[in-house]
Amino acid sequence: MILSGAQAEHAAKFTKTLLDAIRNIRVELRNETLSVSASAGIRAVSSDELSQTNFDLALKHADLMLYAAKKTGRDQLMVYKECCNLA
Repeated sequence: MILSGAQAEHAAKFTKTLLDAIRNIRVELRNETLSVSASAGIRAVSSDELSQTNFDLALKHADLMLYAAKKTGRDQLMVYKECCNLA
């Protein structure tokens, strides 16, 4: 998901709301109720970082955050911090 113009904290707040909505989904299957959850990774990108190279790197960072979120357990959100140096 790309949130144009969003700061990291706004993107995190929006994503938490989205994860809450997903968590509330119930699916009936073969007389059982299944719950749904999701994890997410966020990497904020400023408007001056939007070159293709920086976008590809930012996408890689977000993907790394997604896998880090999944590794810590279900229904997690991880936000990339510049200090991480995960490239």
